[in-house]
Amino acid sequence: MDRRHYRERAGAADRDELGHSIEDFEMSDNLMIEGGIKESGGQLLVAEQPGEHRFFSAKLFRRCIQALINQSHSR
Repeated sequence: MDRRHYRERAGAADRDELGHSIEDFEMSDNLMIEGGIKESGGQLLVAEQPGEHRFFSAKLFRRCIQALINQSHSR
């Protein structure tokens, strides 16, 4: 589990090895993924702490289920 913004996890450089600039959008994942989720009305939930497995957190899973329940009740 790594809660750092995407740019920091990717190396926190201003440019990649080809000289292309790397913008910092202060998002948990890259712009196309997180931006697409938010623009379509969704939300990106990030675990507060590491889970019981590298790619799974029961606490985060419960937060996702609760978000789905809340969304269905608001319709």
